[in-house]
Amino acid sequence: MEGRRKGSVNYRYGFNDKEKVNEIYGAGNAYDFGARLYDGRVGRWMSVDKYLAKYPDLSPYVFELNNPLVFSDPSGDTVIVKVTINKVGTTKINLFSSSEIKSNPELKGYTKIVPVYEVIVTNQYGCSATFYFTRIAYRGNKDQPDQEPTEVTFDVINDGDRFLGKIKDRWGQKDYVLELRNLENINDQTIEGMKGRSKIKRTAIQFHVKGASDGCLLCVGSSQFESIEEGVTIDETNLKSNSSDTQKNFISIIKDYVEWDKLIGKGEVIIVEFEKLYNESNEESTASGNSKNN
Repeated sequence: MEGRRKGSVNYRYGFNDKEKVNEIYGAGNAYDFGARLYDGRVGRWMSVDKYLAKYPDLSPYVFELNNPLVFSDPSGDTVIVKVTINKVGTTKINLFSSSEIKSNPELKGYTKIVPVYEVIVTNQYGCSATFYFTRIAYRGNKDQPDQEPTEVTFDVINDGDRFLGKIKDRWGQKDYVLELRNLENINDQTIEGMKGRSKIKRTAIQFHVKGASDGCLLCVGSSQFESIEEGVTIDETNLKSNSSDTQKNFISIIKDYVEWDKLIGKGEVIIVEFEKLYNESNEESTASGNSKNN
């Protein structure tokens, strides 16, 4: 695009690759962030939040409710489910699904110890809830169950990658899982992700109850932490004792947050944002412990 070539006098894009708006500020120091203008010289927002009437107790110039470490505000209309790399402990996951075990009861009891990570749910109303999910996942070979399982972890390509979230029925229960969808198309279940540190298209990646995983994130209840990292505490405010009841509460809170945002004139979009789990220089380590009846 003409005017965007770096090094040219017409290059208008700078801080965070946002466009300078010279026609508004002659010195050209304001950047257009969409909902707001930002002046990098003084570190200030130069226009008010378009939703200022919704937050009479806050300055109209604040960003992300004055708490950018917790809240994210891509459009001012979203509930954010942020999947972090904050590891709090470990839990056991099954290497085989219930249908596989039903076909071959000898597969029951094969497990793997994996880390548990913090997931933070926020909305524009100003609410926040914390849950805990697995991210690293493995599946066993049903024909050779004693061999080392295959890692099937879902990871994002870039740190901060986002997807749409869609609440779905599953296992005969209404509104039971949160599924990742294409950011451009809520009906598209296929998303770009990582598997084995290689880019791959993943389908039907969900947040659901503990069991076997094909890359999905598994919910952990308060009694299902096998160990807690030294010096780390968990917030049990929204937790139930088991995975199923905690998962139900997870979905219920997301739905409530959407409704509360709608009450103040916000939208009803669910965005799922991931911190990148693996990187080229330092791969996340997992606890060993593939076992039967361990």
